[in-house]
Amino acid sequence: MSKSVKYCESCSGKNKASAKFCDDCGKAFDKSKKAVQDKSPSTEKGSGLEVISLITSIFGFTCLPGIGFIIAIVTGLMSPNPKENKYTKAGITIGSFGLIIPSFILGFLGIIFGALEATDDLIWMLILGIIAVIGSGVGLFFFIKWMKKPAE
Repeated sequence: MSKSVKYCESCSGKNKASAKFCDDCGKAFDKSKKAVQDKSPSTEKGSGLEVISLITSIFGFTCLPGIGFIIAIVTGLMSPNPKENKYTKAGITIGSFGLIIPSFILGFLGIIFGALEATDDLIWMLILGIIAVIGSGVGLFFFIKWMKKPAE
């Protein structure tokens, strides 16, 4: 008989073992237990990738230009829940803008100087400038798309 009875943790009410909600107070059964079981240990403790992402994004401005930003984005996206960790979000944001902004500025300057001079020697500046501006726009598009995506 005790197998077919379940007691509510909130009000100690007696319920059927198959009940999903308490008959007395209406509290859901097993909801808090499932939430605790669903959390993996890596999301609670972190794997260290979050801090690496933030640190390498900062190094991207100093001793590892470009490479630091790329490492920050990759390690940030490899972390268990990048959108829920403030270090990872900061690392990915700094890394993304550390690549997007200079690419756009240099591309824009390449377009201007390539178009103004319009010689055969500088036509490559125009072409590379257009490629850089398009690339920075694509990077910004995917960054915004990632930011708008709900956390998992």
